[in-house]
Amino acid sequence: MNEEEFDGEAAAETILSRHRKTIELWRGIYRTLGIPFELRQPTEEEMERVIRIHAKTYMTKKPPKKPKKD
Repeated sequence: MNEEEFDGEAAAETILSRHRKTIELWRGIYRTLGIPFELRQPTEEEMERVIRIHAKTYMTKKPPKKPKKD
């Protein structure tokens, strides 16, 4: 690949976009756990706790009502 084919700005934007998505994911995990945000990848135990919390919430939701047919 030569310099003419490489778009540095697009590559940088792709990296930043991926970084922002990762940070938002981590923020959501820490928010769910009720602990302050840390700039580090959540541990396996933290991830498992979040999955269990979401699964429990999902399982306790009532299914949506079906519309009545006339």
